[in-house]
Amino acid sequence: MIIPVYNVAEFLQECLDSVIQQTYPNIEIICVNDGSTDNSLDILKRYSQKFNHLQIINQANAGLSAARNTGIRHAKGDYVFFLDSDDFLYDCNVIETMVNEAAKDNLDIVFGSFQYYYGENSNINKVFKVNHNMVNKIMKGIQLLEKGIRTNTVNSVVWNKLYRYDLIKNEFFLDGLLYEDMEYTIRIFLKARRVKMLDILTVNYRQRENSIMSSKVNFKKAIDYVNIAKKILEIKQENKFISTWVAICIYKALKNSRELEEKEKSQVLNEINSITNLPKIFFESTSIKHKLFGIYIKIFGLN
Repeated sequence: MIIPVYNVAEFLQECLDSVIQQTYPNIEIICVNDGSTDNSLDILKRYSQKFNHLQIINQANAGLSAARNTGIRHAKGDYVFFLDSDDFLYDCNVIETMVNEAAKDNLDIVFGSFQYYYGENSNINKVFKVNHNMVNKIMKGIQLLEKGIRTNTVNSVVWNKLYRYDLIKNEFFLDGLLYEDMEYTIRIFLKARRVKMLDILTVNYRQRENSIMSSKVNFKKAIDYVNIAKKILEIKQENKFISTWVAICIYKALKNSRELEEKEKSQVLNEINSITNLPKIFFESTSIKHKLFGIYIKIFGLN
C-alpha cells in the first residue's frame, strides 16, 4: 500500500484507519510524506508507533508522482495498491478480496469501481459504473482497455487497481505533470497479460473544492493536458482506440485555455498544433463529439 501524503491532516486519519482495519493481514503500508507543512507528519508518527507495518518516508516536496515513485522503489510486497491520502478504502475487505483474486488467477492487475464521496452528511450516491459484460473475465490488458474505453467503464485513475509488483517495479510516474494517471494506466495495461475487473467498490473518492483536480482553470492544467496527450501518443503505436484518451486530453486543454490570457492561450494552441495528424486523432476516437470536432478542425483549424 503506497500512500503519498501532503498537507491532508484533516482527512489522513480516516484514510489510515481504512487501511489499518483491512482484514488482509500482510499489508505493507508505505506513507511518503512529501514535505507536508501541517501536522500530517505528526499523525503519521502516531500511527507508526502503534502499527509496525506502517513505514514513513520523508522527502522534500516534489509532487504526487515523485511520492508514488518513492513508494514503488521502497515496496517489497507481491502487490501494490496506490491510495491517495484524502480518500479511504470503501470497506475492510477490499484488499483481501483483490489479493485473493490476483493470487487465484495469477493476475497482473485486478480492479473494481469506486464511489464519489461528498461527505457523510451528503445524500449524493454516485459510483463509477462497471461493464457487467466484462466483470470476472480474464483478458489481456490491451483487450480490457479497448473494451473499457469504448464503453467508458475503465477509468484512468491508478487508485482503484491492485498491481502485481513485478509488473510495475521499473515503471515510474511522469514527474511534475498533472493527470499522470492517464499515461501510466495505458502504459501498464499495454504490458499486462492477465487483467480482471471486479464488481466491487474499492475506494471512497473524496470530492473537495480545493483539491488539485477540482481547482479552477489555470495554465498548468491546460498545458499538462497537452503534455500528457503527447506522452500517450509516444506509446500509442497501432492501438487506435487509445486516440479516445488523447482526444480527451486535447479537448480538455482547449476547454481550460478559454479563460486564459491571450499569451498563455496562444502557447497552449501552439503546443496542440505541434501534434501531427490532429484531425485523425479525433476521427479515431470512439466519441461522436470528438469525430465531429475532428471534422471542424480539419476544415477550420484550431485558430
